[in-house]
Amino acid sequence: MSEIIPSKHEMEVFNQMAQAASKSPIYKRWGGFEGILMILLTARELGLPPMMSLNGGINNILGKIELSARSMNGLIRRAGHQVITITSGDTICTLKGVRADTKEEMEVSFFIEEAKKMGLLKQGSAWEKTPNDMLYARALSRLARRLFPDVIGTCYVEGEIPRTKSDEIDVIEDLSSQTISGNEVAFLNDLIGDDQETKDKLLTHYQIKSFEELRADKWDSVMVSARNYINRLKEQKDDSAEVA
Repeated sequence: MSEIIPSKHEMEVFNQMAQAASKSPIYKRWGGFEGILMILLTARELGLPPMMSLNGGINNILGKIELSARSMNGLIRRAGHQVITITSGDTICTLKGVRADTKEEMEVSFFIEEAKKMGLLKQGSAWEKTPNDMLYARALSRLARRLFPDVIGTCYVEGEIPRTKSDEIDVIEDLSSQTISGNEVAFLNDLIGDDQETKDKLLTHYQIKSFEELRADKWDSVMVSARNYINRLKEQKDDSAEVA
């Protein structure tokens, strides 16, 4: 059996852990037994400790996986690669990565101006309180995707995936007069991918020419619509394949 697939004994252990955790109010946010089990299995694939992952190391947002900056940094270094801080401050973070196998080097930066354009600097947010840490996390994620994709897979760094309104900590008044942030536009495009049919349907439904025009108060509904369209098209393709 491939090592990628958990053994029968491993699955029994994970099931017992997920069952126990699902009874605790501490892990309620993971969505019960099934959600907790998925986090544990994701942690296994990444080689992260299960309880550390449940306690903030991993988040599952709309089916996409977030890693804390500590977890992402640890995975890269454990693989033998280097992450060197060139510049770290409240306006810019520049990191240099060096691969252990190919010796390939790369420098990336993340600027506070980028965060402003993406609508991340909200009053009372972590970006306002600890910009140094937030810039480091985003620079690390950018470096990891470009130089260490074999280490992090399709994971994002914590805070990179936009939450729905129910997940948000910050309260924004009069959302009807605001459009979604650049970060949310990027996430929506990433979710839809090359599915032009779904994109066209959403643009028509919300009477906009591009996602940059989408009103912030429509964020929750557009995410639901996007997932419904994608699932419906997938079912249609599966049905067509069965007929063929």
